[in-house]
Amino acid sequence: HKEYRRQRQMCIRDRYKGDVVIGRPHGVGTLVYPDENKYVGEWMNGLFHGQGIYTIASNGYSYIGEYRICFLWNGTMKEKDGTIDYKVVNWKKIKQ
Repeated sequence: HKEYRRQRQMCIRDRYKGDVVIGRPHGVGTLVYPDENKYVGEWMNGLFHGQGIYTIASNGYSYIGEYRICFLWNGTMKEKDGTIDYKVVNWKKIKQ
């Protein structure tokens, strides 16, 4: 799921609702991409940073936890049914 490793560039078709500072998401907000994938959480200077949830719309797979400058830092990757696929601890993937 490389999609989680780096945040995609925001484009005009993306829908963002939340805090903005100097034209960029900063604070708390929700971003929905054209494919309906969604990020809900904290932002810093337009990047995923802090606590958040990223969900892939097509299969319900999600990452729940901490981001640091767009990278998964401490959290859990889950299947749609809630089954834990793996954990991320200090940016390292730990298979369950």
